[in-house]
Amino acid sequence: MSLSALSVGALDQLAHALRTGQIDLAAIAELAPSGPHGDGVEAIGLNRLASLGLSNAQATAVIQLLIEERTGNSGARHAVVWSGPEGAVAETRDTSIVVRELFASAKERVLVSTYAVHQAEAVFAELASRMDALPSLSTRLFLNVARPYGNSESTEALLSTFAGQFRQAWPGRRLPEVFYDPRSLASGHGARAVLHAKCVVVDGRRSFVTSANFTEAAQERNFELGLLVDDGPLAKSIEGQFETLIEKELVLALLP
Repeated sequence: MSLSALSVGALDQLAHALRTGQIDLAAIAELAPSGPHGDGVEAIGLNRLASLGLSNAQATAVIQLLIEERTGNSGARHAVVWSGPEGAVAETRDTSIVVRELFASAKERVLVSTYAVHQAEAVFAELASRMDALPSLSTRLFLNVARPYGNSESTEALLSTFAGQFRQAWPGRRLPEVFYDPRSLASGHGARAVLHAKCVVVDGRRSFVTSANFTEAAQERNFELGLLVDDGPLAKSIEGQFETLIEKELVLALLP
């Protein structure tokens, strides 16, 4: 099977593995085709790239060009993004890879909104690393802080518990700004609402709007659908919506 037979999602995963050094073409080049890993390497065509003497970066560029050709998206203006099982001919990018790439590319500011967060150490590792590397990077997270069913604790106690757990789970040295919708903590069910919007906006340019939460299951196993768009006016419109929520105190600051 050649690289061209792989789905776009599989190519996305392969490019990420090469980019991050999880796969080393130099090591593959030293393997004989009949060696213990020869069949697996042959199955995805990596031994061909290795035999050409390509570096990991060069091979990643080749795979990225193949992705762009397959999606008809050489201008990288938009892409359909998917989580979960896919067909062999699927032309969608992988949610977890797109999120990590967005975080790794951030230079000025990042906006994240999500309903649920689990395994924060893993799902936010790339963002935390980028924040620590770039002290000027501004990061705002809009999170749902919920009152559990039947819970009668004070709002202050619930917020304190959430903030403490978030601090402990955050994988970096520098914390992002965190905002929440106070209605999610209302005692009466009729007045309660949740922050359910799920998106990432980077540098006022690239926007990812998705059904996926920031959980391992949502980004890698569930069926989830999103759209990645490279469009400044659209990104600024989304940012503006959240800025308005802050200005009107419809969301409140929790951290730092």
